[in-house]
Amino acid sequence: MNTPSIRQKLFDYLQVADDKKVVAIYSILEEEIEANAIDWNNKLLV
Repeated sequence: MNTPSIRQKLFDYLQVADDKKVVAIYSILEEEIEANAIDWNNKLLV
């Protein structure tokens, strides 16, 4: 399976997943998500 297909499947799943699973997935990725948000904010301020 290619990356775009995986992204789409994850996106589709998150739309219907119960809250507990969404929180669990976010918890796994939280540090990376927050780090990327900081990077984007810094780029927008330049």
